[in-house]
Amino acid sequence: MGYGRFVLLLMFGAIVMGSAPLDAQEQDLSRPDEPHSLVPQPPGLTHGMEQYYLGRHHKTAVFSGRLVCLRCDVMPTAENVEVCRKEGHRHALAMVGDAMVHPLLFTNPDLATRINAHEWHRKTVQVWGRYYADTGIIVVGDLKTAEE
Repeated sequence: MGYGRFVLLLMFGAIVMGSAPLDAQEQDLSRPDEPHSLVPQPPGLTHGMEQYYLGRHHKTAVFSGRLVCLRCDVMPTAENVEVCRKEGHRHALAMVGDAMVHPLLFTNPDLATRINAHEWHRKTVQVWGRYYADTGIIVVGDLKTAEE
């Protein structure tokens, strides 16, 4: 085998081995006390989008706060207000005692459309989802008003 083929084969092997999911490389499936991909996941959360927002430190819980729009509340220009009026809001979660506003990612397009509607703007809510400390993003599984 020529040197060129050997290098090509070596590069191909490195790419294939390096493309294995991070979770598969780090998890020891023989240890039942550690969660892995065979454990049932919460409804509404899929691994499809999470692969792009992986954080080493995450927490699945219910987060209480108020919905704020990343366009018309954070940057209240006439143009942003008009865009929100036409297209709906791009909500994030503002939690009491937390200086950061947490962007919300929806794995279900219907839930995203419903929550970004005008009726939900500035509502106090409870978000069931997974918070990634590395990015501040919450991947939403479900969301309810505080009164429900």
